[in-house]
This record gives sequence, structure tokens and C-alpha cells, in this order.
Amino acid sequence: MNKALFTSTPMVASSKLNKDEGVNNVAQYMYAPREQHLLIGKRILHYLAGTLNYGLGFMPDKLHLSAFSDGDRGGFADDRRLIYGHCVFVGESLVSWSAKKKVVSRLTMEAEYRSLVDATAKVAWVDALLIDLKVP
Repeated sequence: MNKALFTSTPMVASSKLNKDEGVNNVAQYMYAPREQHLLIGKRILHYLAGTLNYGLGFMPDKLHLSAFSDGDRGGFADDRRLIYGHCVFVGESLVSWSAKKKVVSRLTMEAEYRSLVDATAKVAWVDALLIDLKVP
């Protein structure tokens, strides 16, 4: 393949885009895509094409389970909805992540709690999976 088609990152780090120009999450704007959404979608595909040989590395003596979660009210200028999410690591490898955008109460604290509940459930699931696989 042509190396010129690859890019080192899926998004430009300084992008803070909206429904009229660009994208924060490409799938969010599929109902009314703009030219900028297509360009960013192509960039993501070029990034993925360059990562086909990537993998997750696990060191048996350094396996520990950790998670991070966060929530925010009004993070999107387009609709001011609540967004919350989490990521779960086994060792230094990201094994699960989620981000959700919902219409809920007016409280940012609710976003924090929802994020924490989802992260806790995912950590319990990954922990059970590791136990089933007999990983210490």
C-alpha cells in the first residue's frame, strides 16, 4: 500500500467542531453530513489502514485492572446534552471504552455517577473474564 495514504493520528488534536463544520464523533452527524465530516471520516480510515499490524501486549507480571470515568453537562455546543464515558485498562493496554450522549437531568453530578456506574460494571465484567481465563 501507498504510505502516503496513512496518517499517524485519527483526528487533528485541535479539532473542536460542530454539526455545521466537521465532527466530534463522526457517527453523530450521519443524519446530515457535511463535506468536513467526509474528510474526517477518510482521515480515520487512513489511520486505521496504517495500524493493521498493531496489537495489545500483556506482560504477565504487570497485569492490573484500572479504569477512568468522567461526565460532563453541556460539552456539546450543538445540543447541550449530557456526555459521559469510561475506559478500562488491563496493564497498560486499553481493552474497553465507552462514551454516551444522553438527555437527562440538569445536573453534572448525574453524568459523573452514570459514568462511574458504567465503569464499575465494565471492570467487574473484565475481572470475571480474566478469572475465567485463569489470569492471575
